[in-house]
Amino acid sequence: MARSRERGHISIWCEEKIMATYTSIQSGNWNDTATWGGGGYPQAADNAVIATGHTVTVNVNSVCTDLTCNAGSHIDIFPGLSLTPSGTTNMNGTSGSHCTIKSNGVVTTTDGLYTVHKLIVPGDYTITPSQPGNIEVLVVAGGGGGGNEGFGGGGGGGAGGLVYDASYGVTEHDLSATVGAGGAAQSTGGNSAFDTLTANGGGAGGAYGSAGGNGGCGGGAGRDSNYAPGGAGSQGYDGGVAIAGSWGSAGGGGGMGADGYDGGNDYGAKTGTLSDGGIGLPYDIVEEGTDVYYAGGGGGSWQGGFVNPAGGLGGGGQGGTAYGAGPAAGTPNTGGGGGGARVGSGSAGGSGVIIIRYLTSAQSITIVYTGKSYFYPTTLGTITYVDATDINSTGGINVVPTMTGNTSPNGTASASTTYAAGYAAWKAFDKVYSSDNKWGSDGPSTGWLQFAFDNGLSAKTIISYKVYADTSGGWGIPSAWTLLGSNTGAFGGEETTLDTRTSQSSYPVAYSIASPASFTYYRLNITAGHSWVSVVELWLSSAGPTITTTGGSITRTVNWAWVNPITKFPLPCFFKA
Repeated sequence: MARSRERGHISIWCEEKIMATYTSIQSGNWNDTATWGGGGYPQAADNAVIATGHTVTVNVNSVCTDLTCNAGSHIDIFPGLSLTPSGTTNMNGTSGSHCTIKSNGVVTTTDGLYTVHKLIVPGDYTITPSQPGNIEVLVVAGGGGGGNEGFGGGGGGGAGGLVYDASYGVTEHDLSATVGAGGAAQSTGGNSAFDTLTANGGGAGGAYGSAGGNGGCGGGAGRDSNYAPGGAGSQGYDGGVAIAGSWGSAGGGGGMGADGYDGGNDYGAKTGTLSDGGIGLPYDIVEEGTDVYYAGGGGGSWQGGFVNPAGGLGGGGQGGTAYGAGPAAGTPNTGGGGGGARVGSGSAGGSGVIIIRYLTSAQSITIVYTGKSYFYPTTLGTITYVDATDINSTGGINVVPTMTGNTSPNGTASASTTYAAGYAAWKAFDKVYSSDNKWGSDGPSTGWLQFAFDNGLSAKTIISYKVYADTSGGWGIPSAWTLLGSNTGAFGGEETTLDTRTSQSSYPVAYSIASPASFTYYRLNITAGHSWVSVVELWLSSAGPTITTTGGSITRTVNWAWVNPITKFPLPCFFKA
């Protein structure tokens, strides 16, 4: 406390502590006081209310206590930043007019006399120039995913196609743009487009015995494909060939600057550039005089040894080897191809990017991200990203994180048995929907798959679940099971049976839970299957945001505790004789 003054034997101490509720009065940045009426902006001890019709942009890491988003309000979060309410998050509105919280997919920088916009989040954008003129544009598509193992090894994913225009004419009318996503394992990357300029997604890496996929740049051929060709590049180069031979290796994905390299036919250590991805192309559009490479092909897999085939310069992911490291994904926002897998699944291609550059004095461009990547407050606290594809048809949102290991990034995946490292339990929770990417048991036609909301997560009330199975060959398909919930993880009689299914043969199917309750551990206990059991993906879905209607208006209020008498009238003060 601060000592204010003394009068005889009376001392007065007073202290200021202000807790405020800030309500937006206009659209603007979170840390701009004008957004909130000029009296400051919400910080850790404050509550924030986003009023109807306003868009508040989180342009720095931001915090508050309670967060209220009214009907028709919007929050845009810059990539890599966070908004963390420590108290209650209220998503108000009606079913037809609710708050949306989404990623703002644009990063804006300056380079001398120039303004540079990078569109980095996959999805759609609306672009509005202030006046007619010419701008510099680079459009890069999503890279293709690396090929899966099959019985040998997958080819490298082809890089996304690339289109560049040094002087593209625009008017003051709206233009549309799309940034393509990187392709999942053994899948083609997404196209990127800016008005009339379209870059084609990279071709998929071929699986064992298969040719590479066609695309912006071609995918590499899979191992032992008997000289099957790499995929053809429509804008860049072709994927590499996989040389015939019982121990041959896969071809690298093509890049925008060179073909993917052919595979070798030697089981031994990799040498030279065999199976490497093709190089990309350099541009200095972000910073004049500093080249950055884009659209490098993914490395193909290598049959033996410890040396990984390299991805092409420009974001290409390395290929996997039998005894060394696994494949790597293409680098985001480069369009690099994903690495082919020697064991398990190929890696995803890198997402695309659109870069716009213009003379600041001659032009001003407004860019709005209109993609449908929403955020959803799964817990009190940090708002976490949930992709629209995780919305279950039976209601609810899949709340299992995208797993990259049995305990990464959060929670714990486990299973009764595992056939091999490439069929680990977490493969059923990585959101890669491929018959070659799954959990597989080691043995009989029964077994269990489990996910625990521990390791940084908390218990969840699951209202529905969804099972994806590999129906391509009839092997490993589960046909009967029970879904169990437990708060101890013992499953020794304390567990609760949430759902039971028999004679199942159609996948994927979503199932509702009649009497949901909160549990930390959820186990799919498979009681019948074909020869052995496997699960491609298992969703566990919790309820979506509660939509309620609120009445009246909320204005800024100030709650006084101890008040510094130097700046405020002391109400109240502490008096001591």
